[in-house]
Amino acid sequence: MVLADGAMITFRCNDGHRLCGPRTLTCVTPPMGKPVWDQALPTCERIPGYVGCFDNEDTEPFLFDLNTEWSDDAMTVEKCISRCSTEGFSFAGLMDGDECYCAKTGLNFTAYGRKRCEDRCEGDATQVCGEDDDQVSVYDVVWYNMVSNAGNGTVPVIG
Repeated sequence: MVLADGAMITFRCNDGHRLCGPRTLTCVTPPMGKPVWDQALPTCERIPGYVGCFDNEDTEPFLFDLNTEWSDDAMTVEKCISRCSTEGFSFAGLMDGDECYCAKTGLNFTAYGRKRCEDRCEGDATQVCGEDDDQVSVYDVVWYNMVSNAGNGTVPVIG
């Protein structure tokens, strides 16, 4: 594939990952040179605490406490995790791009079918916030906080 000067490409990451670097690159052609991208290629890094994408359709009980539902037109993974953490929950779940739910420990997520979540978060289109068909992007709040607070991406050894 040959790209013309001014052509643009947009990047996004899979569920459980965040984009590091520019979201959009533009093809530029320097005088007397070959076409190149105007910035370095971005990478995707795994968001700490990501458990997976799970199907919650026709599942009893519901994976998350419906009383914790919170919608935000600027929803991000970090906002949902922060909210659940502040309220003392151990798991955060995102659905439909703008919905956040919280859950206590003890849920057996492997008992629910793994699905593919693809709805972009309303507040950050480089992140995935579940799916509109009862598919939930699930995060372990405790693990996320441990890794994020370590500062250098390592987890402290306990015990």
